[in-house]
Amino acid sequence: RLINKDPLRVLWAWNDQDPDDQTDPVYHGVNRGVRSSALLRNNDKLESMPDNYISHNVVFNNVTIPSKRTTYWCKVVPMPTLQTKHHIFKVKPFITPGNEGMVHHITIFKCHKNPN
Repeated sequence: RLINKDPLRVLWAWNDQDPDDQTDPVYHGVNRGVRSSALLRNNDKLESMPDNYISHNVVFNNVTIPSKRTTYWCKVVPMPTLQTKHHIFKVKPFITPGNEGMVHHITIFKCHKNPN
């Protein structure tokens, strides 16, 4: 598989004994795991934006990620009220440095208020 700037599933295993030319690697036992991680840095170039764009930041503050394999975090966010039709043309995550390997995708949905 191509290694690029997208997060990949990394399988890992280790043992305290280094293999040599005479023996095969020793079985790793319980020292193994899997994790989604970005192996390459994503140094985005600054893109030119139109003069009249509207920016809206959505932030999760003080989130503690549980120590389980997968966590889905959901947040309902009111968006600014606009007088005319607009389109979202760019979404860029702001991830706390050091946590880049924890976030592997972001999904955005549009919801309508219940008219009742």
